[in-house]
Amino acid sequence: MNPLKLAGLLMFITSLMLILGFIAAEALYPNYNLSNDKLSDLGAKAPMSILPVPASDVSIYQPSSLIFNGIVFLAGVLILISSFLIRRASGSKILTALLVIPGVGAVIVGLLTEQMGMIHYIGAIMVFVFGPLAAIVSYRSVKPPFSYLSIVMGLISLAFVPFVAMDIYNALITYTIVVTGGAENMIVYPFLLWMLAFGTYLMKD
Repeated sequence: MNPLKLAGLLMFITSLMLILGFIAAEALYPNYNLSNDKLSDLGAKAPMSILPVPASDVSIYQPSSLIFNGIVFLAGVLILISSFLIRRASGSKILTALLVIPGVGAVIVGLLTEQMGMIHYIGAIMVFVFGPLAAIVSYRSVKPPFSYLSIVMGLISLAFVPFVAMDIYNALITYTIVVTGGAENMIVYPFLLWMLAFGTYLMKD
């Protein structure tokens, strides 16, 4: 199979897997509330701390945790593979780099839950910032009107990054939690929809 088509197939599968997996994990998580719970809470909910917290302070609900951590880790691996396939086929160094970073970030998030503190949030920020940037930069590789939609979806995601960054800062530095209900979802889902569409575009071409 053509490397670009294979990359598109992997990105399509990754996006669909994450969207359906998140829905399943939320449905199986007791009293999950979009206003008060974050996506990462599905893996293991822990008080935000700059240092790892005791296991006794962590709330883990199965099978939500297994679903979330498993699909996020696998998504990271598939994004990394896709990025190298795109680099091999198109030679786009910038787009490749901007896909590698969220790929690595997803692997970190899937392996190291909120219990691990700062390193988990670094992984999350790698996804939240560089994933949408990849969507924006991809406009150079696709034709209108999808190029315009790629920019819009990337900007929508980036618009909500400050809310999550503020939440992480307050929790790690001031040990207070600001409820940013749904902000993580508003970052992740536009990026996933772009990845779904971008994967389809690559398979088509």
